[in-house]
Amino acid sequence: MGYEHHVEGEWIVSTNGRRFLNMAGYGTQLLGTQNHDVIDRVVEQIHRQSLSCRSMESEVTVEAAEMLAKLSPQGLDKVFFTNSGAEAVEAAIKFARAAGYKRFVVAADGYHGKSIGALSVTGRDYYQEPFRPLMPGVQRVPFNDIEALSRVVSDDVAVILEPVQGEAGVVIPDSGYLAAVRQLCDQTGALLIVDEIQTGLGRCGCMWRSAPVVPDILLTGKTLSGGVIPVAAVVTSAELYEPFDRDLFLHASTFGGSPVACSAVLATLEKLVADDVPDRSLRLGEQLERIFREITQSGKDGASSGRYPHLTSVRGEGSLWAMEFIDETAAGAFYSALVHHGVVANHSLNASNIVRFTPSAYIGERELMHFRSALKNALEASNA
Repeated sequence: MGYEHHVEGEWIVSTNGRRFLNMAGYGTQLLGTQNHDVIDRVVEQIHRQSLSCRSMESEVTVEAAEMLAKLSPQGLDKVFFTNSGAEAVEAAIKFARAAGYKRFVVAADGYHGKSIGALSVTGRDYYQEPFRPLMPGVQRVPFNDIEALSRVVSDDVAVILEPVQGEAGVVIPDSGYLAAVRQLCDQTGALLIVDEIQTGLGRCGCMWRSAPVVPDILLTGKTLSGGVIPVAAVVTSAELYEPFDRDLFLHASTFGGSPVACSAVLATLEKLVADDVPDRSLRLGEQLERIFREITQSGKDGASSGRYPHLTSVRGEGSLWAMEFIDETAAGAFYSALVHHGVVANHSLNASNIVRFTPSAYIGERELMHFRSALKNALEASNA
């Protein structure tokens, strides 16, 4: 297999010259593996000003924040940039605590990062156990269970949820679930934090997967820089941001919101709008669904037909898809066969029996034909 050496369009070329279709990246490369609209802007910014003095606002940082706020749900018009999704989660925890929310309710199998605060609100014991004690005051409930949530929320609680659970294996809730969560938070005075780090900015075929629900705090990342520079952001209301406006040093980051990162953000957001990337992602999802159904003979609900006994189901939307296998051994065998046939995908961090696909919204017919062939061959090889 070799190491990654360079990319050519949507293809990764290894050090030994092999080519792999990139269906991986953990959600970072919705604009492709080498988007020159973003790269050129970053190079230009490096030559203009790579880092801010931090005693003045950088023009491009302000422009990126303004555009992100413009594309965010109404009322969320304050932006705090970070260097990673986990940092954004950490910042959101501090925003919530500063507003008086001392307890956190999270979903089982949810994923929010691996720094201590983010790990504390991640819903899997496997990653938490080696690092206990973690942050206190965190309670876990089943995802997509509004009754379970209703038993534990109150006016000192911040609820943290993904609109679709990515690392749990693309777990899609009932259509009214998020609206019911928003209503419950309104009724009880709880705060709602929605983690769209993986699902947002077009990945699921819409700008925000949680829409039309408006959270109190929105987290975004991954796609935010077009897969070029590490960056994420907290987007929230002026009311929740007020303590941090009043004291700029209450939460700060030397590199967060750097001119280089924000040049990538601005170029990415402009590209998302100009090319209507959410719609591209939606249409790609329709093509992928047809391929999955044709090859696996799965039903409309994604359940396996039994053609491949080691495959349980296929599910997804937009450019976020998962294949669930009977166990992690079967998933590993399929993954290895897929790589052998020239496609790289991702494991699900909270579900070892699931292989996920997070392709670029710009893959074309040639790439889809290659994926179709590799998918069929890998299923047959791993089922032997």
